[in-house]
Amino acid sequence: MDTRHTEQDVLSLPHEATGAEPAPVHPSSPASAKKTTQERTCLVDRTTHAKADLFRFVCGPDQKLYFDFHQKLPGRGLYVRPDRKALETAIQKNLFSKAAKKTLTVPDHFMTQIETILHQSALDQIGLARRAGDLIISAEKIEKYLKANPLGVYLTTSLPEADTRRTIERRCRTTPTVTCFSQDDLSHTLNLENPVHLALKPGKICKKFLHLVETLNNLKETKD
Repeated sequence: MDTRHTEQDVLSLPHEATGAEPAPVHPSSPASAKKTTQERTCLVDRTTHAKADLFRFVCGPDQKLYFDFHQKLPGRGLYVRPDRKALETAIQKNLFSKAAKKTLTVPDHFMTQIETILHQSALDQIGLARRAGDLIISAEKIEKYLKANPLGVYLTTSLPEADTRRTIERRCRTTPTVTCFSQDDLSHTLNLENPVHLALKPGKICKKFLHLVETLNNLKETKD
């Protein structure tokens, strides 16, 4: 029997699993205020963290485990710290099934699928930044912008020793440089031919992008 699962398995529950939408909560209500301070416990080390700082997983009606990236799927949430070692421990020690008190099936290549979702979500933020006017394209425009403004993040596909990259990095020493995206990634996201130097202006989009990149790196850096 073929037990392979697609990326869609991880992204969302089957249609029949969804129930009625929860009643809306007014932004100024006590329930809304409480929601901003919700905390959850990691299944692996039992440490407590803000809910938004943990990965959420749910059990589907088909007894499969689903990664709830947006933390909106129905069902009881199972939470794990967003790093590779913690996730591998949870899977290897069957902690998801123990917490759910039922046998859960973990999709094949689950870790890779989670990485793919985070990778694409970070690219989506770059596209969103462009639509919002927060993306600077080309080294020339970046250098011009730097004359009067700080950068939020510098993205490049060039080599570390490339003169242009070294010049930009010297001018914004406190700005993080992100190099984990290929030219194909950026070309497809922006519909541009081989972009090499990009930058995001400081702001909410940039902050979310950097958070996604940091989370993605946490999943990769401890990989054998």
